[in-house]
Amino acid sequence: MSVEINSRFLLNARDEMREALKEFGAKYGLEITVGSATYTQGVNGNASFKVELATLNESGHANTRKSKDFLLHARRHGFPPDSLNKEFKYAGTIYRLIGFKPQSYKYPLIVERVSDGKQFKMPLEAANVLKTA
Repeated sequence: MSVEINSRFLLNARDEMREALKEFGAKYGLEITVGSATYTQGVNGNASFKVELATLNESGHANTRKSKDFLLHARRHGFPPDSLNKEFKYAGTIYRLIGFKPQSYKYPLIVERVSDGKQFKMPLEAANVLKTA
């Protein structure tokens, strides 16, 4: 069977890989994230996906580089360290604060939309409610 590598195919492939890796991650106590892809389009094309494995802490959350960066920079930006993995509402949608990207001045917060797990970058002000939590 010959398959054409294109963006639609890769979106479906990433979803299938995420699903297939869930059992493996559960077996070893890991969170496995299948991220973005680079590819050469066509029947003779190829693709590479970014895959991240992270151990889970006592509360079941992943010990990612983003979460460790949040703990390192939280106080400097007015967030208590325990605001990591806390939920907050922004623009009518509930998000969970999962990390920090120190090299991103404009959108340093990494959040996850609770309804579907999709990740986004946000400005510091988006999670101000957590500063008083």
